[in-house]
Amino acid sequence: MYKVMIIDDEPYFRKYLRTKIEWNQYDFEICDEACNGEEGLLKIPVSMPDIILADINMPGINGLDFSKQAKKLYPNINIILITGYNEFEYARQALKIGIFNYISKPFEKQELIDSMVSLKNDIKERRNKDDFISNIQKQYNESIPTIKNNILYNAVKGEYSNKYNELLKELEAIQVHMPKLPFLVSIIKADIPKEYDLLGREELNKKIVAAVNSILYEECLSFEDKSSGIVLISSISKAEKYKVFINLCNQIIKNVNRQLGLDITIGIGIICEELSDMPVSFDRACTALKNKFLLGNNKAIEFYSLKFKDTVNEIFPFKLKNDLLMYTRLMDGDKVKEIFGTIYNFIKSSGLSIDYIYILYAELLSLCFSYLTEYGYNMDEVFGQDFHPFEEIIIKQTMKEVHDYVSKVYNEMIAFLNDNKKIHSSKIVEKAKEYIDNNFQRNDLRVEDIAASVFFHPSYLRFLFKKETGITIGDYLTKVRMEKARELLKNSKLKCNEVAIMLGYSDAAYFSKCFKKYNKISPSEYEKSIRQSI
Repeated sequence: MYKVMIIDDEPYFRKYLRTKIEWNQYDFEICDEACNGEEGLLKIPVSMPDIILADINMPGINGLDFSKQAKKLYPNINIILITGYNEFEYARQALKIGIFNYISKPFEKQELIDSMVSLKNDIKERRNKDDFISNIQKQYNESIPTIKNNILYNAVKGEYSNKYNELLKELEAIQVHMPKLPFLVSIIKADIPKEYDLLGREELNKKIVAAVNSILYEECLSFEDKSSGIVLISSISKAEKYKVFINLCNQIIKNVNRQLGLDITIGIGIICEELSDMPVSFDRACTALKNKFLLGNNKAIEFYSLKFKDTVNEIFPFKLKNDLLMYTRLMDGDKVKEIFGTIYNFIKSSGLSIDYIYILYAELLSLCFSYLTEYGYNMDEVFGQDFHPFEEIIIKQTMKEVHDYVSKVYNEMIAFLNDNKKIHSSKIVEKAKEYIDNNFQRNDLRVEDIAASVFFHPSYLRFLFKKETGITIGDYLTKVRMEKARELLKNSKLKCNEVAIMLGYSDAAYFSKCFKKYNKISPSEYEKSIRQSI
C-alpha cells in the first residue's frame, strides 16, 4: 500500500477525497490529514506519506510554499497540487518546485485516479532502480576486502615493482591508503587450535587484525594471506621508528595472548626504500617467521637479528631444492637419496650457523609435507598420529642426526606413495577427466582449475595425466569438445558459431580450425556429409 496524506483547509473537500474514491482498489491508503500547510509539515515525519494531495489556496502557508519547504526537508516526497484556479503561472511554479502534477478544480474523479496511479508507477520504478543500485553497491562493498587482499598480495609478490602509481591508483579506487615509503613488511602467524573450523579461524583473524589496528593505527596497512598469515605493511620513516615498531609488535603479542588466549609470532622483514624492495621484505619476513621453530612462539623475530643475514643470498641453491622436488614427485628413491647426499655435503662445507641448518632442514620437511598434501594425503595417514617432525629435528644434537631423520621421512613417504600409487593415480586422473567432461563448455577453463578440483599441483597433474592416459590434458579437452561438436552438428540445427560458443570457443574461426585439425574435415564439410548420408 502507498500512503497518502490530504492537506486542505475545507473539511468537506477532505471528506470528499477520503470517501469518494475506493483507495484500496488502487493500492492506496489515507494515512493522515491536515487543515493547512503548517500542520502538514508537522505531520509528515510522523505519518511518512508516499504521496501528498495538497490544495494551493490555504491560509498561512499556501500550497506552493508548503511544497517548497516539504521538498527541501524531504526531497523524495511526491506532491500533487489541487486548486480552483487554472493558471499557467501556478503550473509553471509547481513544475519548477518538482511537483508531480497540477490538477484544477473542478475535476473528474478519474482524472485524479489516473494521476495517482501514474505517480504510483513512477514511485515503484524509482524504488526498483534504487534497490538495484543499492544491491550493486552492497555487492561491491562486500567484495572490497577481497579486492584489497588481491592487490596487496600481488604487490608483495612483485607485480607492481615498477608501477607504484598504478598501485596507488588501484588502492585509491577502493579507498585504501598505502603507507608512505620507506616501509617494511611483517607477517603475523597465529597458533590457532585445530578444533576451530574455517569460520572460527576467520573470526579469530579478524580479532587479531582489530588488535593490530588498535596499536598500529598510524601508517599501517594489513591484509590476510591464507598461506602466510596476516601481512602488515608499515611506514618506517626513521631508524628510531623501527625500534618503536618492534616494541609495538611485542605489545601486540602480549595483548593478543591476554585477550584471545592465542600465541602469535611476528616475522619482520627489511626496510624498503623503493616499492621494488617490497617482495624482498616479504620474503625476509617469511624467513624470519620460520625461525619460530627454533626460537619459539610469542616473539617478534627480526630478520636483521638473524645470524645468517650476511650469507642469505646463496645459502641453498635453488637447483638442489628443485631437483629434490622433481625426483620426489617421480617417486625415485635412489635419486632422492643421491640428492640428499649432495645437500649434506653442501651444508657441511658451507660454514652455516647451527640455527640456519635447522631452518634448512625444516624447509625440506615443509617441502615434503606440501607434496604429500598435493598428492591427497595427510601426515597421519603416512606417519601415524604421534608424528612430530619439527620437534624431532630441534632436539637432535648433530647435523648428521638431523639429516638422517629428514632423509628417513622422505624415504618413508616415497615408499608409502609407491605402494598406493597405481590406484590413487588412476582415481585422480578419472576425477580430472570427470571435471573436464562437466566443464568443457567454459571458455576460461584452465589446467589450474582442473588441478584445484582434485587438489593437485597443475604441473604434477599434467605429468600424471599424460602418464596415465598417454595424452595431455589439452588434448583430452579438445577430444571431448570435438566429440560433442560432431554430436551437435549431426543432431541439431545449430550454426557453426553457435556450436563454437556452446563448446567454450569464443572465436568461431578458431573452432573451425580445431575441428578440421582433429576430424580431418571442416564443420561445413562434416554437415554436408551428414545430410548426404540421410
